[in-house]
Order: sequence, then C-alpha cells, then structure tokens
Amino acid sequence: MIFYSDRDDHYSQRVRIVLAEKDITAEIKEAKPEETPEDILSISPYHKLPILVDRDLAIHDPSVMMEYLDERFPHPPLLPVYPVARANSRTLMLRIDREWCPIVDTLIAAELPEKELLKLREELLHEISSIAPTFKEFKFFMNDEFTLVDCCFAPILWRLPSVGIKLPVNRHLKPLLDYQKEVFVSTACHSISDYNDFINPNNVKVVLDKNSQALYFSRAPIPFPRDDFTQKIIERKEFYKHIGIYAYRAKFLKDFNRIGEAELEDIEKLEQLRILYAGYKIGVVKSIDTPFPGVDTPEDLERVRKFFSN
Repeated sequence: MIFYSDRDDHYSQRVRIVLAEKDITAEIKEAKPEETPEDILSISPYHKLPILVDRDLAIHDPSVMMEYLDERFPHPPLLPVYPVARANSRTLMLRIDREWCPIVDTLIAAELPEKELLKLREELLHEISSIAPTFKEFKFFMNDEFTLVDCCFAPILWRLPSVGIKLPVNRHLKPLLDYQKEVFVSTACHSISDYNDFINPNNVKVVLDKNSQALYFSRAPIPFPRDDFTQKIIERKEFYKHIGIYAYRAKFLKDFNRIGEAELEDIEKLEQLRILYAGYKIGVVKSIDTPFPGVDTPEDLERVRKFFSN
C-alpha cells in the first residue's frame, strides 16, 4: 500500500491519522503537487493529491480512502457499529466537508481581499465555537470514542492559527480547547541506519506508540535488542533518532515552567522527559529527509566549522 500525500494538506492529514490510528503498514510518500511526478498525478482523474494505491486499487477521494481503510482494517473501528450512530457520524463528516472545508481552503489560498477573508474567519470561528459545548458531554466529536469525524475535524482545528483564527480562552470554549490540546508538543525523528549512531549517547533515541506519540526518549540504545545486539540489528529492525526540533502550543510553554524538573530528566539530561513524566503527550513526525548532523559535542562544532570554511 502506497499513500501519496501532500505534506501540508488537511485532506491528506486526515488519511494519515487513520493510517496511524489503525497502525497500518503503508509507504507514505509526501510531496507538494508541483513536486510529484506526472505519472503519479495521472492516477487521479482530478490530477491532484492525495492518492491511495492498494494493489490494483487506486483511490483519489480522501473520504473514500478513510472508509476503505476502516473497512479493510476493522480494528480499532473508526465508525460506530450501529446504523443510526454511523449515519450521524457520516452526516457530521459531510457537514465538515461542505460547510467548513471550503472556508479553510479559501483562507489557505488567501487570494481574496483581506476584508472578505476577515468575514470568512469570523464565520468559521462562529461555526466551530457553536459545537464547543458538545465536548463537555463527549470526549471526542459527538462520541465517546475517536472516530473518522475527529480525523476530519482535528486537521482543521490545528490549522486555525495558520489561517489567522485564534480561539478565545473562555468558559464556553474550554471543552473545545481541552480537546485541541490532546497533543501538546510535537517533535521529529529519523530512522537510524548506522550502528554507531544507535549506541552513541549523544544521539537521543525515541520509541513510539502506534499513534506516533513518544513512549520514551533515552541516550541509551532503545528499544534494547536483548537477543540480537549486533551491528547487523540496524539492518533488520527500525530504530529512531530524535531530531531536536519542537513545535509547542503557547499555553503549554507557560505551563512547562510550572511543571518542575523530573528525576528522569535529571538522570538522562533530557528536558522532554519532564513533559512525559507530567502526563503530557508528545507527537512525533517521522522525517523522510536525512537531517544535518547535530552539534552536541566540541568535535561536532569543529566539524561544522570546517564545513562552512570550505
């Protein structure tokens, strides 16, 4: 299975969320449409991303992709079992697609006069604010379980700041803000291909759960291959090196100072362990491109100086 994804597109992100929630093994190829080869774009009659290819099947509509994945990989289910509840979920998804997505797409394109964009921002803020009280009754979007509705809604909610919409902090919106903060911090990682990088304590390793959220960070080799700790293990198993770049919510940065240093943080000398110890979640994005080597030691600094002096 191959998923051709636009890295910045909220329609692509909803499908990536489904793949992550179900822990589906798929090759994800992320690019901008203008960077995508013509033979790939031609798979879709609309000539655009995203595109999901599974054997002889090619799907070019994100909603169809999500439901196909939910039916082909039924656990965990992302649509309710009972027909009425399932119909309600599909109705909510349709509302998001017909009423909210066109506004988001227009705001992202930013081709209209600022006066019209301001009006659209106010309209979208009003629409999203109107559903805030439901999150007091339900943990997720009109449901106690995470569903495809959340897969459609979350990418829009996370993009509000980038289109000039700030959710005001008040009692009415608090349930929605709590839902929005399900992931407080995001960072990145890259697959380790060199055994020396794996055992080097200056390279921080990270272990992920099925939802691409961090379970633990360590300077030690983790996960530790108990029965096969040889150089060839790198060729047979997947290990990840943490890339020390973070995306925070502004409110979280204020809260971080009040958490207090954790013992694990002091032992490993890794500030992100304070975040995990306090019960916050850290989302982790797997980088496709190999990052430039970090500067963690005097030797690293000297290497960088030589690089820029040439």
